[in-house]
Amino acid sequence: MKNILLAGLMIILVLSGCKKVNDDLALGKRPDERLNEILNQYSKDLTTGAPNGWKAYLFPKAGFGFGYYFTFDEKNRVKMYSDWNAATATQAFESSYRIKATQRPSLFFDTYSYIHILSDPDPSVGGGVAGAGYNSDFEFGFDSTKADVIYLTGNQNKTPLYIVKATKAEADAYKAGGLNAFMDEINNYLQKNTFLYLDIDGKKIATSLVPDARSFSLAYEEGGSLKTTSSEFAFSLNSIFLKKPLTYGGVTFREVFWDAAKKELYILSGNTRIPVKAGTTPIFPMHLMLGVSFTGISVPGAPLEGWSDGFKAEFQQAARNLQASFSITLLQMNFDFDTELKTMTLQMIIRQGTTNFQALYYYGYTKTQDGIFKFKQNAAPNGNGGVIATAVNPILKHIDAERFKLEYLLSQTGTLGQFISQDNPAIKFSGTMK
Repeated sequence: MKNILLAGLMIILVLSGCKKVNDDLALGKRPDERLNEILNQYSKDLTTGAPNGWKAYLFPKAGFGFGYYFTFDEKNRVKMYSDWNAATATQAFESSYRIKATQRPSLFFDTYSYIHILSDPDPSVGGGVAGAGYNSDFEFGFDSTKADVIYLTGNQNKTPLYIVKATKAEADAYKAGGLNAFMDEINNYLQKNTFLYLDIDGKKIATSLVPDARSFSLAYEEGGSLKTTSSEFAFSLNSIFLKKPLTYGGVTFREVFWDAAKKELYILSGNTRIPVKAGTTPIFPMHLMLGVSFTGISVPGAPLEGWSDGFKAEFQQAARNLQASFSITLLQMNFDFDTELKTMTLQMIIRQGTTNFQALYYYGYTKTQDGIFKFKQNAAPNGNGGVIATAVNPILKHIDAERFKLEYLLSQTGTLGQFISQDNPAIKFSGTMK
């Protein structure tokens, strides 16, 4: 009796197992076959499904945003342009790609390309952090597809990548250098127009577009204090695409467009066009816009409008000291601020022979409510900085000992940023904001 029951159970299990296989087959292909169909479909989407290629926007984990244009072919080759610099924006680079499944269907840029610059561990290649670059990705999992947009996410660093089908006109423009032309046009516009703002519901919203930082910001007064909201962006042919939408009041936007005919930036709220206007005076004091519209001031190696006679004399003395002691030329000084950490790095770019070096001096700072800065060295200078410290003391002694105010300076060449000593009326100097 027991053996009969066991035999019956075995028959039931075998039959139910056969039913499971048959049900799977009735519902469709086996899992591996269905996966291959998905991969093949993604391959068709990228190639024959987009005959004019793809606009793309990539936002690394370490910040910034980068725009691309891709064309994929059926032989696993991809050509691309990038807004990394003028060369990558005008010279197509060809490499290979694959579509395969690891934990999920993924797009692999599997040989070095403009995508890999962001992950290059050597800072001399693309900047970023040694060993990590910008913590970006070159392997991306497919997330979803909506209309003409495919959403992907980096498999390692979760870098978002959006690719959008391009039109024939856009494809032709990328190949004709349109990406670099647009970047140049924006840089030229910003050199001539410093005090940008949006007028929303009768209120002026200070607007900042910083190409070097790939940052777009809004600043406005609310409840007696300055509020800011910002996003990284990537360049397209005639717009900048934000990593995240920005909102003020009832207006939300994710793209800032360029009207080439009017030489004007604008956003869209629904179908309503809101222009970015250029004012002649700042909406907020300069110290409040530090870290919003600019992160530092670059002082050249020759007198500039806004240099006092006292500072000229100190700068020229430091230059003579460097020549006499080391045969070194002082080319430039960069004052770079981190408003979150309340630090400022003074970078002196110096040249000996035909080689440039940098001397670095590290400061913390305090700032009063009305924008008076006091700097204090909080770490030893780097090696070069220590070597030339005595020679450049005519400059350092003012930074170390005096309080400074930052002010806008409207010059013949555009708006400059100016350091004004609050303890020594003879010391004023200026540079370009960055």
